[in-house]
Amino acid sequence: MTEKVVFQCSSRKHENLWTYEGQRIEFVAQPEQCGGSTGFLYSRPDDLIPNTNKTWRRELEDYSRRHSGTGDNPDDLLKAWELYKPKEYGLLVSRFGYKNVFILSAGWGLTRSDFLLPHYDITFSRRAKEAYKKRKKTDTYSDFNHLAKDIEQSDTIYFFGCNDYLPLYYHLTRDLPGTKIIFHKSEKPPQERGYKYCKYVTTQSQNWHYPCVRDFIDGKLR
Repeated sequence: MTEKVVFQCSSRKHENLWTYEGQRIEFVAQPEQCGGSTGFLYSRPDDLIPNTNKTWRRELEDYSRRHSGTGDNPDDLLKAWELYKPKEYGLLVSRFGYKNVFILSAGWGLTRSDFLLPHYDITFSRRAKEAYKKRKKTDTYSDFNHLAKDIEQSDTIYFFGCNDYLPLYYHLTRDLPGTKIIFHKSEKPPQERGYKYCKYVTTQSQNWHYPCVRDFIDGKLR
């Protein structure tokens, strides 16, 4: 039995913008809301690269496959766990190994922690004020699902994240084998067949999943 951990992405990221033909790329949910800012090419992950028949997502997949673990990373993209500034991502990798830690993001879907990612500004959070970063339920994304390639019936998957990200998590993991456990802080937890729910007792209203992860790493929740 292997323990797999899925952790929600963070808005606090390192500014490692991807560059294409000398132009910096910023991945957003609604490029048309970004106005006429110069110096950036605003795009969705599943948009076509200009003058090609290939999407940015497919190019990123090929890039990560070519350069992960090789020491050759010409665009200086960061591993998923390194992209986000909070220390909890690194703590999870140190405790469970990069093969067993996955990041759930509104931009890219479910990626393994060592997958190379560029900066993006896309969220499901209802607290986000800027229209350009809000991914809508009706938007079409070909989300990655790296967990589906590496899960066994005897494995246990733990999810740490807020309710805004649960619909995507359900969509990507509903048909996966294994025991699926979701930590939450709600008085009335969401209920979805095939999942188990564990309440995390805390007075912290926002970003409660960070101390929850730390307690999990310390063995306080198992």
